This record gives sequence, C-alpha cells and structure tokens, in this order.
Amino acid sequence: MNSYDSVKNSDKLIPGAEYDLAILKFYINLEYFYTISSNKTPDKKEFEKSMLPFDFKFKGNTLDLILKGLINPGEEIETIKEKFIKNRHEYMLTLQSQFLVQMNRKKFGFVLSGRLWDKMLEFWEDEVTENKKKQRQIPDDYFKVNTLSYEEYLSSLSGDFLTDNRSEMIAVLWFSIYIYDFLLSIGLINQVTYDSFQLTSKILKGKVIANFTSELWNSNFVHYWEKPDSVSDTEFNEELKIFQKSLTLKRQDFKKTSKEIKDELENIGELSESIIQGAEEDNYKPKNLFEKLLQNPQPELFDDSQLNYVPVRTEPKIGRNDPCPCGSGKKYKKCCGK
Repeated sequence: MNSYDSVKNSDKLIPGAEYDLAILKFYINLEYFYTISSNKTPDKKEFEKSMLPFDFKFKGNTLDLILKGLINPGEEIETIKEKFIKNRHEYMLTLQSQFLVQMNRKKFGFVLSGRLWDKMLEFWEDEVTENKKKQRQIPDDYFKVNTLSYEEYLSSLSGDFLTDNRSEMIAVLWFSIYIYDFLLSIGLINQVTYDSFQLTSKILKGKVIANFTSELWNSNFVHYWEKPDSVSDTEFNEELKIFQKSLTLKRQDFKKTSKEIKDELENIGELSESIIQGAEEDNYKPKNLFEKLLQNPQPELFDDSQLNYVPVRTEPKIGRNDPCPCGSGKKYKKCCGK
C-alpha cells in the first residue's frame, strides 16, 4: 500500500487529507515531466498514468490545456485577451502552467507556486460568484481586487480557534505580488489594474506588519523567495530586518513597537506609511480585517517546523458562498464562516 492509500484509508485523519496529497503529487509530477521534456510537450499518456494511483482523472481536454502552457512561449496580447473572454475557465488552465514555468525560472517549485495560485484563483472566482457581473469576463475586471473583499478572504485563510494558519495567509498576500507582476508582463491586465492591486497589497501588508509585528518571524520564509521585480531592494531588505527582529519583540502597543523598528521604518520607503496607517486604523479595535485574530491572539511561540513550508488545508473545503453545513439555510460566510 502506497502513502496515498494509507492516507485515504486512515480513520485517524480528517476527511479530505487524501485530496490535498493528490494535489501536491499532481504539481510534483507536473514539474518532473516538464523538467525531463526539454521544451517539448510532456507525454500525456505517461503523465495520466503517473496520476492514476492518486485517483486523479482529467476531464475532456483539461490535461491538454495544462500541458500546453508548459511549452507555450507566449502569445500576442490581443490573442491572450480574446481567449480569456471566450472561455475563461479553459484559458486559466494554460495560464497557470505558463506562470508555473516563469516562477520555476525564479527557483520556485511547482508545488509552492501552484498551491498559492490556487488560493488566488479561489478568491477571483469567489468574486465572480459574489458580484454576478458579466464584465468580470474582461481580464481587467476579473483580476481587479477590492481591498475590503481581499481583507475578508485573507482573514478566512488565517485559521480558527483550533488552528493558526497565519503563515498561509501571509504567504498568499506576499506571493500575490508575483502573480500580478506576471499578469502585467504578458499584457493580460493594464497598468491601472496593476497599480490598484499594488496599492491594496501595500495597505494590507502594512496592516499585517503593524498588527502582528511580534509574530512575523514565523513567516520569514517569504524573504527566502527571490525578490519580486516590482519591489525595491531597499523595501525588501528593510522588511526582512523587521521580520527577523520580530523574534525579540513582545506583543505590545504599536507605538512602543515602532520605537524598536524605528530605523527600518525610516528606510523602508512608501511601505512605512502603510504600516503606520495600518496600526492607526485598527488601533486594536478592528471592524473587519483580522478581527478574530486580534481579539483572540495566538500564543507568542510557534512550532519552527512551519518556517520551511506553506500549510495546506486538510479538511474538505467549504466555499464562502456555499450553504452552511449547520443547516441554517444561510451562506457559510454569513453564518458559521464568520
């Protein structure tokens, strides 16, 4: 019995653990076949065969679209946007593979890039469902990020009273910069959409740094990633110093904390304003973002095994717009999902 069967048949694990394992294996195998193919389309039948032990089956032309993205050197901007508008769901499969290849050149493994892309895809699709706007079929509308909605989504990733997935939340927020750099580089979004996201990113990064300063060390893996093209060396390095210094900081009012990271705040650039504003806005009496985290703070210390990987969800995923499993008849996000 292989490890997947052991997980699948175990009555000691949370249901859905085998699904997460299968997804991880999918990205591992995809990277392997990409590596050995040497700029040629990976062998489709061999790849399908490699996934059979994990109950992984591909519908229709799904696998063709995924493999196409691994060797597609790029397309004209007009062609990209036409394909997106014509069939967003199909095109996103190819687009993700193209992104995996680009991030692989930056020394990111397919597993990390794939799982974090999946998190952003969940957010984008949730926004489509929530807004029910046809214009979301236009790339710039689809990828446009509403700051408040993104705050709520990140908060939902952070865990609950039993688990602390704050590192995953930070990973998604920090990694999303690479995604939007990619979308702009291929011309799928315009400069206005990109700049709007960058502003949202700085606002939320500022809130995270200001409100969880003493716990940032636990997520310092984001500074072992290659620096995003859109982030200056100064901002990246000064932010790194704050994350490292957080290990010696106590949970306290930000006014006191700011004195201990005074040099970093003075040198970090525009992000400094977002950090200071993030502390002033919430003032530890949050109305929305991170509400449950700030009102129910986690212990100071964490298991340092979290430093080298991004936690993944092990329970069956309940969509924010799905019916609440408690039977109330309300949407999950309006009921227990709060």
